Amino acid sequence: MNNGNRAVATVGAVLLSGVMWSEPLAGNAVEVNADQIGCSVLTTKSHLVLGDYPTATVQIRNNSSHSTILVGSLDGSSRLGRYPHAYFEVKGPEGGVHTMGLPTCGLLNPLRAEDFVVLQPGASFNPHESGAGSGFVPDTSLGRVTLSEPGEYTLVFHYSTDEVDPSRWQGSTSPIHAEIVEKLRRVPRVTISCSTMLTVE
Repeated sequence: MNNGNRAVATVGAVLLSGVMWSEPLAGNAVEVNADQIGCSVLTTKSHLVLGDYPTATVQIRNNSSHSTILVGSLDGSSRLGRYPHAYFEVKGPEGGVHTMGLPTCGLLNPLRAEDFVVLQPGASFNPHESGAGSGFVPDTSLGRVTLSEPGEYTLVFHYSTDEVDPSRWQGSTSPIHAEIVEKLRRVPRVTISCSTMLTVE
């Protein structure tokens, strides 16, 4: 995707099919203001040389005064195959961003109770770091990006829970269970992004 003289690469944006259908969520999700769920992205190396790939970690935080429930990056989240969407985007000089594709099998692990994180006010979590039995998956998309032109780059992380259809969350290997649908009703519908700068010389 080209924006003037800037190159934009969405890492691994491939939509998958085959999820099992279920009824949309009834009622409203937890209401939060746009600034109540935030994120930050920290690169482990902000100055790179030609041919390097970026590396980064992410924290999603609860800026509200009450606890909330979120879901980390699951199998398929980074390629927009299921919710939550959790993916990186690299913007840089024209022709400077090259992304190697990755074959996929088309199957997605199911959403489970262990994949929901309760965040207390002021708390944060890494959506790519598995813990307490969760199925969060580490990001591997940035390892397939090569930065081949000198200049300034922007590394952006996107996270979205803005989907009320449970079938877009559940994966493709098993039906979604009623208790999971109940948990989804408590997840706020938000779309956020955060970024950091990179210099390539």
